[in-house]
Formats: sequence, C-alpha cells, structure tokens
Amino acid sequence: MSTSTLTATRVRVLPPSTVRPRGALLVVPGRGENLVHYGRFAQRIAADGYVVDVLDTLPADAAEVGDLLAEIDGEESAIEGPRVLVGVDAGAAVVVDAVRQGLVSPSAIILAGAAVGDSVSAAADIDDEIAQRTSCPVHRELLVEDPRFTRSLSEVTDASRAWGTSVTSREPSGTSGGPWYVGIPALAVHGNADEVSPLRDVVRALSWWPDAELVAVRDGVHDVLNDAAHRSVAASVVQFLERVRSGNPHRSVVVRVPLGNAFEADGTGI
Repeated sequence: MSTSTLTATRVRVLPPSTVRPRGALLVVPGRGENLVHYGRFAQRIAADGYVVDVLDTLPADAAEVGDLLAEIDGEESAIEGPRVLVGVDAGAAVVVDAVRQGLVSPSAIILAGAAVGDSVSAAADIDDEIAQRTSCPVHRELLVEDPRFTRSLSEVTDASRAWGTSVTSREPSGTSGGPWYVGIPALAVHGNADEVSPLRDVVRALSWWPDAELVAVRDGVHDVLNDAAHRSVAASVVQFLERVRSGNPHRSVVVRVPLGNAFEADGTGI
C-alpha cells in the first residue's frame, strides 16, 4: 500500500514498500486547487511504482517551480528513472514556461486540461463552476466540501496569457518547434467537451511540437485527471511514463490489433 507524507507546501505519495521506485512526478495544480484534489491520482500513479509529489497551490511563476523542483530533486537523488512534471490547468503554462527558460530539466512533461490564453467568462455560481470542472460525483463532492476550494476559472494567469499570445502571434521560439517549444517528450490529456480551455486551443498550441502527443477524452470536461474517466486517464499517464522510462517515448508497448483483420483467409497469422 502506498504511504504519504505531508509538508506545508506539498504531499508526497510513495509506492508500496515492496516496489522499487520507477521514477518521480511533481504535480503542479491549477487555479483554485490544492493538494487534496489530487490524492486519488497520486495514489493510483504511486501504486504503479512512481513517487508522486503534489504541490499545495499553483506556483506564482516559473522561478518558483524551479526552486521547488530543486528541493525535491535533492530528496529524490537516490531514485532512478525519469523525472516528470505534471501541469494542470494554469499550472501547465507555468510548467512549460519553467522548462523553456531552462529553470528545470525534466525527462518529460504532462499537461492536463492546459489553460492556454484567456479563460472563459466567470461561471454563474459555484455549481456551474464545479460542473465545468468535473462530472465525477466523488470529485464534485470533494470540491463542495473543501473549504479551501475557490471559484477561479475566470482568472487569467500571466503564464497562460503569455503562452496564448505567443501561439496566436506565432512568436518564434528559436527552434523549429514553434512557440514555447520545450524540446522534450510531452503528453497532453484534455477533455473534448472542455468549455474552460477548448481542445482546439491546446491542439493549436502543441501542433508545432514534434515531441508531443495528445489524448482527447471523450465527453471529458476541464479537470481531466479528476473527471469521470479518471481511471482511463491515469492508465494513459502510466503508459506514457513507461515509454519515457524505456527511452523510447513514441513507441507504444501495447498495440491494438483489430481481430477481424488479424488473420488471412487461410488461417496464417499476421
């Protein structure tokens, strides 16, 4: 069973004691969120052998991410395997900004419900905002009962605005990868029904990144790590981590074979 330790700024979830850690993740939450919201995700990823740190709040800027990751790396120096940053909502833009500035050097990044550019208008009430965030009844109840949760999806952060502006203006990045290109493997996980950060904006932002791949979640809304399909999303994250760990992040280990086409008429195999 995974174990957790809590500090003033983050929680750490460890793999079962019988499992040798396969790598480490740092989860950077989004607007209005805190570490309580990602306990379920952290436990699931830790169960597959990864040490997971979850920050308590959205960092102010890329420099703060760099400082926090340097602190965590010192604690995890004995852990072999990839270091991966997970940015959620506006935290995704902060993660990308930290990597592109060279403040951090992770093996890969994961962007979940990335907020690129200006956000939508303010929700009419708290129920509307929660509905925009998740369709999972368990997570919805967590948000309702969390005294620290704030309505915040209408806020625009500096990093999200800057990333969106660079994409819109096709601002050169100094590489062939386009605006804010980070040059490392990147997985974006996004709900195709996300009204807060439309999927088309994320596709536009990452379309110039040759190292990026996108998992679109059918009927998924904004908080894709805590939406109704959170188990399938977590499985996609683990598959990506395993590919990064193997040194070949673009080569899928599991290949879907349509059985109707798997054999020739004479019974010979594919």
